[in-house]
Amino acid sequence: MEPRVRLREFAEAGDGRLDLEMAQAGLLLVIASGQSYQVGVGAGPLTAGHGGFVIGAQSRYGRSRLPGRAEGVQVELPWWAAAQVFGPAVADLADQALPLADVKIGLPSAAILAERLSITSPGERAAIVAGWLRGAASRQPEPNPTVLRALRLIDAGASSVSALARDVGCSRGYLHRAVRAAIGQPPSVLIRVARLYRVLGREDASRSWAQRADQAGFTDHAHLCHDTRALTGRTPTELLGGRW
Repeated sequence: MEPRVRLREFAEAGDGRLDLEMAQAGLLLVIASGQSYQVGVGAGPLTAGHGGFVIGAQSRYGRSRLPGRAEGVQVELPWWAAAQVFGPAVADLADQALPLADVKIGLPSAAILAERLSITSPGERAAIVAGWLRGAASRQPEPNPTVLRALRLIDAGASSVSALARDVGCSRGYLHRAVRAAIGQPPSVLIRVARLYRVLGREDASRSWAQRADQAGFTDHAHLCHDTRALTGRTPTELLGGRW
């Protein structure tokens, strides 16, 4: 089943602890008031996300810290939806965690939106952000249809770049260039992220985790360990504990 756009209102208090975050299967957008989240990708420095933050397509895990209380709306956009809502600017966000106010994505000021949400009653904030996103999408050119189809097939479980290129009717080289231009990551990275989500999200008591990994397309245990560490910051054993 194809991932959908998700909007979630939140109010949470952090203790300042550093958390490891699995690479997103899409674009993560947070519009918030209160204390600023500190966010980063990989082992790079953390950035204070004033008014919220955005994290583009990732090839490695993320890190976050909340030293206090924050509230607002979290938006998870699958890659195909990010291309439609934000257009070519999405590519510039790859492997970056940036304060929303610093991101030029053709939207109204993040500070204005965050301020509006702060004086809006809980339960009504998600609708405001949804309208904001629809307005952004209406101002974007129509994305490359081959890229959109490829991104949807990756979300649906494409197993390899070769199979994906065959399914959308183009060469591997063209697919690599077109997807990277649209999203900022090559299709091989997006397939790796989507594959790991399928392994971690599959509930099947009759199969071991190793069997689930094999079914999802990991060639061997070393392949799984490499991708898990790169995309979550942990080994499979650290991530899954005794379930592995």
